[in-house]
Order: sequence, then C-alpha cells, then structure tokens
Amino acid sequence: MIPSIEELPGLLEELGYEPSRAWEIAAQVRHFEEEAPARDSIVEQYFDRSCVERIVQAVAEQLLRLGRPSLRILDIGAGSGYFTSRILSLLREAGIRVEAYGLDVTPGMLRRLAEKGITPVWGTAERVAESIELARTKLGLRAPERFDAVITTFTLHHIPEPSEAMAGIAGVLESWGVTVVVDISKYSDAGLQEELSDVHPGFEPRELEEAATKAFGEVAVGYLEGVRCRAGRVETGVVIGVLANPRPPRRYPRGSG
Repeated sequence: MIPSIEELPGLLEELGYEPSRAWEIAAQVRHFEEEAPARDSIVEQYFDRSCVERIVQAVAEQLLRLGRPSLRILDIGAGSGYFTSRILSLLREAGIRVEAYGLDVTPGMLRRLAEKGITPVWGTAERVAESIELARTKLGLRAPERFDAVITTFTLHHIPEPSEAMAGIAGVLESWGVTVVVDISKYSDAGLQEELSDVHPGFEPRELEEAATKAFGEVAVGYLEGVRCRAGRVETGVVIGVLANPRPPRRYPRGSG
C-alpha cells in the first residue's frame, strides 16, 4: 500500500522521528509530489544520454561482479525509477533474474515505480530497516528484510547525515552483498545550493568514504571518469562508491532524529 501525503507525519513518527522533524519532512515531500509526474523529464535536463548510459553501465557492472544468477535489489531514494529501470534492463539482458524494490518517501514517486514494475517501498533513507519493517507490518508489503544489492543514485546530497543512511543500508544488505552509491561531486556555488534545496553541495570522494567506513568494512570511492552532469547552472562530476562487508545494523529508538 502507498500511503497518502496526509498519513506521512504519523508514519514518520512511527519510524522514530520527532514530531517537529516529521512535519518538516512531510512538508518537503509536497514539493517532490508535485514533481513526480514529470520526474523523468527533469532528470534528463541534468544528464545527457551518454552520461546516463555511463552511470547505468557502471552500476550494473558492479552488480554483475557478484556472479549470482538472481538478485534481490533495493534502490534507496529511487524517485521515479529513471536510473533503476535502466540498470535492471542491463542486468536482465545479461541473464540475471531480478527482484527489484524501490524505497522513497514521496507517494507520487512510489506510484511511478509501480508503473515500471518496481515494487514500491515507502520510507526514508536514514531509517531503511525500520521503513521496511513498517511496510511489512502496517502497509501490507511483502518484502525481504535483506537484499543482495543496494543502490542509490543522486540521493545522499539530500540527506542531512549521510552516515545514517550508510548505516541503514548496511543493516539490510546480505553479508556477501554490495552497495553502489552514485552522487554529484562537490560544487562551490552557495546560491545554487539554496536554489536547489540541496542539503549538501555534492561530495568529495573522501567525504563519502568517511560516511561509509563506520558501516562497511570495504569502501572504495572515486570519480566516475568522463562523466559530467548539470546541477542548475553548474557542471559537476560524478562520484561512485562501492561498499561491501556490512557491519552490524544500527537501529534508532522512537522519538529520535
């Protein structure tokens, strides 16, 4: 079941967010709800076709290295599934059986995921395990507690504490699994950051490394060579991280965050 906008504050509190923070997140979601129908077109304003292909290929290559005939994949902050669907297509073309789930906090984005054959999971990137548990127990979702692979594309720069997201991801990843993180590289335009409502103006590789090392035993982060994208009026690079050997999960008590 996909919740309504009106249900979000209560659900966010159930995930452990303070009431004031729950209402703040719910208010932010309204912007993305309006954007959901045109989200694919918006993404294409930032990335040309060749860049999309390089990003999709880079993620798919890392997942194929697992060497498994089937994969249960979770995309964190999946949005409309623009990148998700393309990555899944490459995996299926390679003969991989894929069971795909997309986690997002915006109901409109979840509906777009369902249209693309990706199982929608309502929740937040900081509370991944808790979101899946809530979806299973309250929203009627049949979803596994752990996944063979987790991906997230251009989501972390919207999250106040990326290390929390990394810990949440590690908590739902199988011990043999891999996480692939893609985001924009750091830009220096403070006005643009405010204009785009970005919590972080992208990342340097070392920043993502620091965020991931407490949650993963193996962390490799660097620039995706030859790939540039538009962030408003600024052109930036793309950073990719491959994370493995997840550490024990960390859960958040009610009323935190």
